[in-house]
Amino acid sequence: EVLRPRTILVGHRLNSDLEALQLFHGPLVDVALLFGVDTRKKYQYHPLRYLGERVLLIATKPEEVEFQPQDAVDSARLAMRLALHESTQSVPTPAFPPREGSGRELVVRHIPASWGKEAALRLSKVLGVGEVQVRWILNDLDPTDWRGEAVIFFSHADQRDDIFKAVKGLTDVHVQWEDAPNAPPLGAFLSEQALVEAFSRFGMVVCARIPRRPTTQEPQSFAFVSYLEGEDAHRVSKKPSVEVPITDTWQLELKPRLAKYGNSSDKRVA
Repeated sequence: EVLRPRTILVGHRLNSDLEALQLFHGPLVDVALLFGVDTRKKYQYHPLRYLGERVLLIATKPEEVEFQPQDAVDSARLAMRLALHESTQSVPTPAFPPREGSGRELVVRHIPASWGKEAALRLSKVLGVGEVQVRWILNDLDPTDWRGEAVIFFSHADQRDDIFKAVKGLTDVHVQWEDAPNAPPLGAFLSEQALVEAFSRFGMVVCARIPRRPTTQEPQSFAFVSYLEGEDAHRVSKKPSVEVPITDTWQLELKPRLAKYGNSSDKRVA
């Protein structure tokens, strides 16, 4: 009887905890929502320790500590202190910018859950670095989808930049189609293997993926095809269309274009 219907839960990013525990609870205070992030990006949250530094003026710790495992009791106490502090303010604390990076860190996101216990070792080999710590994070929209994240700090920015440049990145081509009203989605008939085979005529394709809706798992009306070489992706993006066979007598014409993903500081790797 620790958690009763009228018990007020206080924490940070409580939605992830409740989903992982398969619980629903009404009265709660989520300090991640109390303190807004001054940025153009949506759905951004300040890390708990940074909130402590910024709001409660707790002594700043080295950035490396932020990404290490955190003590659950210390985190709970910090969340309670933040909630109590905000409750005593006459006006809400204004949103403030996210913590600026040191310029020495390399962030790796979307590490597949299939890597499992080998994730840290595989990442270390890909990047050519020493020991790596991977944090596994639950997808807010799909509780069955776990993705890993890692933050690697270097002694100086030039060392990080050299490793980043050396990693071979993929180039994505975006294709889209229109689903007919009141008809099954075309993505249900279009396989990722069919996309790989059709687009491999223009260069080495590493993979293709058709995103699915988190709630219904229905395929969405677009896909991404990942080329190993950027030149091949640029060449196919200039074609008016690419025919992808669905059956022996049914072919779907798709208009390829370069995916608007990332910038000079982002890479997607296999």
